[in-house]
Amino acid sequence: MKTIWHNGKLYTMETEGETIEAILTENGKIIAVGNYDELKNEADEAIDLNGAVLYPGSLTTICI
Repeated sequence: MKTIWHNGKLYTMETEGETIEAILTENGKIIAVGNYDELKNEADEAIDLNGAVLYPGSLTTICI
């Protein structure tokens, strides 16, 4: 199942302070990053972060 994470401060850790609008995951792995409108049609489920911060590697802790 593909899940889109959006509406938060999503850090890429590629460069210091770099953020993106949305992350698309499948089976616990990030498969795409970018604009919410570009990725939303690929997702089976959407997780609205309501302004929360997300770092790579923290997806599981947000679900708890």
